[in-house]
Amino acid sequence: MSLKPRLSKIDKESIEDHSYLRENDKCFYFGEYTAKEDWNFSDTNQLILNFKKDMSTKGTPQWKYKIKAIKKVGKLIAPYMKRCRSNCIWVPTPPSKVKTDPNYDSRIEDALNIAKEISHTDTNICNCITQNENREADHQTQEQRPNPEQRAENYAVNSNMIPDNTTRAIIVDDVLTTGSHFKGMEIALQRIFPHIEVIGLFVARRVPQPPYE
Repeated sequence: MSLKPRLSKIDKESIEDHSYLRENDKCFYFGEYTAKEDWNFSDTNQLILNFKKDMSTKGTPQWKYKIKAIKKVGKLIAPYMKRCRSNCIWVPTPPSKVKTDPNYDSRIEDALNIAKEISHTDTNICNCITQNENREADHQTQEQRPNPEQRAENYAVNSNMIPDNTTRAIIVDDVLTTGSHFKGMEIALQRIFPHIEVIGLFVARRVPQPPYE
């Protein structure tokens, strides 16, 4: 499937593909990503696989594709930043590694900063949610993935970074799978700020593959 420059909303049909989402969740995405398929399967697969390239590719010929993908994601998000109100914050989903780890990947925050520059806004990119400890990236582990409550326990919220007038937080991530990261961040944030509406914005949603014969 080709990548759309306009956001689509998770609806009653697509929500069934994301087990932790509920009907009242507001989540949006640009494209559909098919796991276990190569980069040439679709425009979205190509973008996601380049965007998620490991930090170990830095300094290699592969790195330029990651940078290009980060810029493209920023361009996709930029028009929507212009619609953001002053009482809204944009929150990047923390990567699997903590900030002090040399493999920390700031791709989502970098894309948001590019979007802010393109949109010429004073958008508040609020890196207020971080991980307490490293976790294996979901796409790199065969172990059972944490549920939202378990993820929330590994999130730390820096409330001092959130303006008093904030009423909406847009959580940004690359791929929506089960929704556990999104819901975990929502839980962690609303424990402190129950009045803040939480919305999800994703580069892509993962679509399930039909079983092979």
